[in-house]
Amino acid sequence: QFERAVLFATFVDKVISPDVKVTEADGLAYYEKHKAQLTAPEMFKLDGFAFASPADAQGALEKLKSGTDFTWLRTTAPGQVPPEQRALQFDGRTVSAGTLAPELAKALTGARAGEYRLYAAGDAEVYVIRVLEQTPPSTKPYVDVRETIVKRVYGEKMNRAIADYAAKLRKAQRVDVLLARIAL
Repeated sequence: QFERAVLFATFVDKVISPDVKVTEADGLAYYEKHKAQLTAPEMFKLDGFAFASPADAQGALEKLKSGTDFTWLRTTAPGQVPPEQRALQFDGRTVSAGTLAPELAKALTGARAGEYRLYAAGDAEVYVIRVLEQTPPSTKPYVDVRETIVKRVYGEKMNRAIADYAAKLRKAQRVDVLLARIAL
């Protein structure tokens, strides 16, 4: 089995691989066709604290919207869940919207820097979240993804070349398939 693998790899390197080339035009065409897959997700930098009841969280949100200082309110607001007991920690780190819980991502939909949102993580945890920064989703520039694209296009072309070569062999000689698929 090892010998067959080495022979096949050598055959591919010597016979098929030299004819497989990826041009800049191939890379750009792939980029244009797959832009949706080459998009950086929406990013947030969040800060927040939790309350044991929705009423306390709503009261804190109203105070923040009326101009109360976030840091002061975080240290003085009654009814907060102690930091060590919170299921989530919002400490100003940047996070991808794709890694957030779906309900939290939904709560942050349309949020911009400087806005406040409520998020109920459970019955006894309602968070007041401050959006420090929001970066909208964006397509990565071609130069940043060029290397990845070249590898993908090369792999696709190589697979196509091997399939074409196999088709030529099948035309020249009858092939008996003794075992089609094995399901484990």
